[in-house]
Amino acid sequence: MNRYFEWKNKAATVVVASMVLAILGPFGTYNTLSFLPRLLFWLGAVSAVGIPVNCCIYLIGVSGWGLDRPAVVSILSGAFLGSIPGALILALFYFQMNEFEFGWLSFGKMMILVSTISVVIGLSEFKIYEFNRNLPKNNPSQTSSLDCNAFFSRVSPELGRSLVSLSKQDHYLEVVTDKGSEVILLRMADAVAELAAYNGIRVHRSHWVAIDAIVGFERRDSRCFVLLKGGREVPVSRPNVTYVRGLAASVNSGGG
Repeated sequence: MNRYFEWKNKAATVVVASMVLAILGPFGTYNTLSFLPRLLFWLGAVSAVGIPVNCCIYLIGVSGWGLDRPAVVSILSGAFLGSIPGALILALFYFQMNEFEFGWLSFGKMMILVSTISVVIGLSEFKIYEFNRNLPKNNPSQTSSLDCNAFFSRVSPELGRSLVSLSKQDHYLEVVTDKGSEVILLRMADAVAELAAYNGIRVHRSHWVAIDAIVGFERRDSRCFVLLKGGREVPVSRPNVTYVRGLAASVNSGGG
């Protein structure tokens, strides 16, 4: 779910949502403001309201409660909880613009407005995120050998090129393939860069896995692990849990 919160995606969402609200002009803004001031008003309001809403979605998503539930549940729950401070912020925007004759909007109606818009925007963002995530990726067997030669030149030829995982060990890197493992002197960041064309994902600051080596996912106590071919398992950092769990589910359902 970490890519769901990339600032570029959120900035695009703020602009699109503000444009839609500026065109529709809800709650009297259409009649009392020309288009440019109306757009600026909603840009400020959407940006300000989005902060508590997204914070709630994120905190629920990485909590123990959220990790056990689909990401959609985190979005719905976070949008509702975030609507409480969000409604306060929106009310302040209206009260500051006292030259407007909006009439009285109860706090409950403000919450309904904020939570409804937040749910619509949040689910739309998530569907776009899911669509992009599920776009076909390079298959390791189809990856040009030249693309990863810099990395594989560091690995013993007898280990082959079918990677399972990489794990950081101080200044060294444990390289695991379907034929064995060895330790090489290389930074994790450099290895990930050299394997950009390989179908893999960094699931933790200290671990990278090949996607076709994923066979399952487990949560034990407050920690999450991705299960790999050969009986190996590595920890998954909380921001990556939703994505990795989805990959594992796809494999187990026959989609991987």
